[in-house]
Amino acid sequence: MQEDPQYFAKRKPIKCPHCKSKTVVPIIYGLPTLEAFENEKKGKLVLGGCVVGPFDPAWQCTSCGTQIYKEERRSLFEGNDGNT
Repeated sequence: MQEDPQYFAKRKPIKCPHCKSKTVVPIIYGLPTLEAFENEKKGKLVLGGCVVGPFDPAWQCTSCGTQIYKEERRSLFEGNDGNT
């Protein structure tokens, strides 16, 4: 079974590296506020859950669901195939 490619970026990408859509938004972790729930409904962010770990992505495309990790996290991923 082939794994999904892992994408990395130094800052929030303008376009999704997978589908090229301009719908990349930040993923917010921790206990969400009412404002965060409202912004998620508007498509301005994605709620990532309350538990935060070192392998959590920073951004997500709301069109295709592709997740993008911060570049400084690249060293945590062994066996990366080099997609950026």
